[in-house]
Amino acid sequence: MEVPTVARGRGDRRAVPGSRFRDLPLNERADAIRYETDWQWAAAKLQYDRLMSYSEVSAEVLLEDLARQQLHARADMDFLITAVRRLLRAAEHARDSGCDANGTLALPIRRFRSRWAHALKARDALEHFDEWERRRAEGPILPVRGGGDVVLLWPGGNVSARQLFRSAEELYKAVSQLIEPLVSKAASEASETIQAR
Repeated sequence: MEVPTVARGRGDRRAVPGSRFRDLPLNERADAIRYETDWQWAAAKLQYDRLMSYSEVSAEVLLEDLARQQLHARADMDFLITAVRRLLRAAEHARDSGCDANGTLALPIRRFRSRWAHALKARDALEHFDEWERRRAEGPILPVRGGGDVVLLWPGGNVSARQLFRSAEELYKAVSQLIEPLVSKAASEASETIQAR
């Protein structure tokens, strides 16, 4: 079975939501996308909150605790970036699913991709930690804590947890503003149908 694809510029061809998904009623597609988006937003918020809980470095922290906190910061940045990448995929799913008839998500998605292309590459570097040749060429990936933020330093560009989270929040809100009226309208119509019986 061939998966439908769509060209998205620069030779990027990715699968679009399958014909089965697009055959669902609009309200069901919107509801599924709302679930995907809410799930990824919850994951991103969880990781962000964890990162902010130890974004400051105290002089009283033992060296052993500091090393453990650094490992936690790296793991949580990895998970934050992964959750935000999935949120972006949910936004792209909303755009491609037929729910975005007016193209309102095109600009927020393009803006996010432009601003955070290096974070998506950092996600690839973190994901493929076992590719030593590539990693040696890229250099180390280090979380730096302080000033109320955690910043992932790597040769492809630094990633601020605070700034990435704020951009992800804007993307989440754009998808929610698109999806909620579709879900609410369907719920209202279903309620009217039940009352009419």
